[in-house]
Amino acid sequence: PPDGEDEPQEVLVGDFPYPDPAYTYRYPVFDPAHPFKYPVSVKYYNIYSFCKDFMSTPRFLGALDWLELAGGLAAILIAYNENASAISLHIESPQSYWDRAEARIKQVCERTGEKYTAQMLEDFKDEAMEKFASNITGRQNAGKYMHTTKFWNPEANNFEGWTVEPLDKKIKDYVDAQIKISNKADAAATSGFGLDPVLSNLIIENKLSSGSEKLYSLKVYNASETAIPDMILCKPLQQYINANFPGTTTKVGLYRTIVEAEQNVSPSNRMKENA
Repeated sequence: PPDGEDEPQEVLVGDFPYPDPAYTYRYPVFDPAHPFKYPVSVKYYNIYSFCKDFMSTPRFLGALDWLELAGGLAAILIAYNENASAISLHIESPQSYWDRAEARIKQVCERTGEKYTAQMLEDFKDEAMEKFASNITGRQNAGKYMHTTKFWNPEANNFEGWTVEPLDKKIKDYVDAQIKISNKADAAATSGFGLDPVLSNLIIENKLSSGSEKLYSLKVYNASETAIPDMILCKPLQQYINANFPGTTTKVGLYRTIVEAEQNVSPSNRMKENA
């Protein structure tokens, strides 16, 4: 506001945040006490926001992150099934097995006159692991068992052998946590928009809301969430009527159908009779 004034006295209309000066227009602020002071005037009507003098903050601004999070569960689980579930077993093989395999490959190369390379051992490892893994994974091997033995290696002073251990990825804990986050996000997003989860047709914790809960939530919503917005939306029209028709008793508001409980409706007009 200019010096000596408590409210802004002019309104700039343009394509913000990057207005073109050639298409930016200046208008005086509409004064309800002197409605015909200017041929054209503008006024901004808004619901009060805490610590905001002239511009209000959208109430759903804090719910945008929750709204994005609420729709991310399906994508997270799809990515998890495609990637994280690929590794499920930890196979530990004894080094002595590969040492003996390398020695046998070198013996074969000496007999055939072929030059030994380290890639030969790597190719053998890949082929051996593919055969080993094919016998312990896959739907056709469900319910089967595998037997391995260990032998004492005096040089290592320990037993050596093949070991197969399943990886505990705590899938259930992870999925349950994501579902809880998604449920919280659904509730937070609808609350940020001023809606009861019951009116948003959300099923929280596998609980479907009853008809009485929906009716009560609708009545509370109409009584608390719509009264102030009605005042803000209808205020300019009411000021127009008061200025052009002094002394009028006409009041403007938004009409809403009142939903009654079934026991308060005559039998012939009940929902089940008109379905």
